[in-house]
Amino acid sequence: MGKKSFERMPTRPYPTRHGVPISPFEIGLTSPFEVASDEKINNHHGEFTRRYFGSNIILQTMRNLDINQWVLYESEHVGLHNKYGPPQLPTLRQSMNVINDEFDKGGLLKLGSVGEPEYIDITEDLMREINHVYNELRA
Repeated sequence: MGKKSFERMPTRPYPTRHGVPISPFEIGLTSPFEVASDEKINNHHGEFTRRYFGSNIILQTMRNLDINQWVLYESEHVGLHNKYGPPQLPTLRQSMNVINDEFDKGGLLKLGSVGEPEYIDITEDLMREINHVYNELRA
């Protein structure tokens, strides 16, 4: 994907539910899998400001969960970013709850491009590392 053309800096944060971004389809965007078009598609991260997540493995894992990413038409994706600023960051506890739930359900991490996504298991090793970091941050 090329550079996004933002019309203005949005001030309204993207909506969340219990610290988790809601699906863009809940706010009226179109799923490319439900309505066919020749328009380009790309990937939208619900936690869409990568730099705020830094190197924190908990927040990075939260951002990369498959359940926090959606394929959107490019024009709607740009429109979403023109309308909404980043969602409020989840608390570490909210992130841990979601990550633990996804691990228990066999959820996946989604990396790469919309055309060639790579799905990765949430492993026990990753969960040990995440829990170690979480316990250090709480100490």
